[in-house]
Formats: sequence, structure tokens, C-alpha cells
Amino acid sequence: MTIIAQELRYRVAGVDGTEWIVDRIPAGQNIELRSVRRGVTYDVEIRNVDHTGRMSAPATLQHTVGSTIREGALALPVNSVANISSVWDVDTSVTYSATDSVATVSVSAGTLVIGGTTINYGASSASVAGAPETEKTIYLFYDDPRLEGGSVDLGVTEDYITSTAGNGRIAITTLKITFPAVGAPPSTGGGGIGGGGGGGGAKNPSAEQQAV
Repeated sequence: MTIIAQELRYRVAGVDGTEWIVDRIPAGQNIELRSVRRGVTYDVEIRNVDHTGRMSAPATLQHTVGSTIREGALALPVNSVANISSVWDVDTSVTYSATDSVATVSVSAGTLVIGGTTINYGASSASVAGAPETEKTIYLFYDDPRLEGGSVDLGVTEDYITSTAGNGRIAITTLKITFPAVGAPPSTGGGGIGGGGGGGGAKNPSAEQQAV
């Protein structure tokens, strides 16, 4: 099955009879809620759409829109863990280095801020296979149901739905990897993700700056 898009449905949480707002986003693009109000919590459903038009079962979550206007890195969208707004510390970054067949993805040590609580995570890394002269968009996450932090295995998937599934799944960001030609020098990319991210996966800012 070839995934070509995600269908996004959302409405104000806890209000019976509210109509769903529906949007379809091409695969690989950031998913974001549009026409929303600050400080309001929304029910969200996300489905994969394949090339025949068939849709997967929905991944469901709630997303609370930030109540204040933020600037710079902090202007990145807020996500939620257990329906509590959360952001990554501004020093958190994700980078990669890719040969023609494999990329090493590295996440710096960082702090997830949830309400009045901070959770410290150690640095982590993972390998991603690829093909020469191709691009691949991946979604990064931690599985930490008790929100304990520390050293946690870095999760990697090419499927947005998978990145939102599971209790205690903490979304980190999306990352677009460029694999160089055979024999070419490694390609590198990534950058800072601080001020966005968080659990629930409603919107994960992309670290897509690339250099060769």
C-alpha cells in the first residue's frame, strides 16, 4: 500500500454536535490544525490515505492550542501530553549524517517541559536505511509512558499514524533525509527543534535544513 496523504479531522473537544473540520495533507508534509482558537482543546483524528483512496483506522488524540503568542523558536506549535501543553527546551536538536545507503540520526540531550514539570532525556541515535540519490521523511519519537526521562531508545517510523500511536509516545520531530549518490561525500542536515514537539503528534516541527 502506497500512502499518498493523511486525512485530518478535528473539532472542539467536549461539545456534542460540533461538526468536524476535515483537511487532507500530502504525505511527508507537516500536519497542522487550521482556524483554531488559542487555549481551546480539540479532538483530532488522523487517517492514512493510500493511492486507491482507502483510509486506515484513525489515530485519535487531543490537542490544546497554546494560549499565548510566542516569538522565535517558541512560535512553533505546541503539542500535548495527556492533554497538557508541552514543548522541547530551545537547546534540543536533531541531526543526521547519510551515506548512499544508511543515515545515522542523532537527537541531542533535551528537556521536555510539560506544564510546571520538566523531564530530562539523554542523547539518542538510530540508523535509517535508504537508497542513493533519494529522500526519505521520518518521524522520531520516544516511548516513555511513565514520563521518567533518562536514556530512552529513539523510535523511527515513516508512518505518521505510527508516530502517534501508543500511550506515553512522545513525539520529537519530523526529519527529511537526503541520501547522496554512490561514492559521493556524506550528506548532513537537521537543526534545532526547541520550542515545539511534545506528545500526541498533532504537529511536529520539521528539522529539514540540509547541507552537503
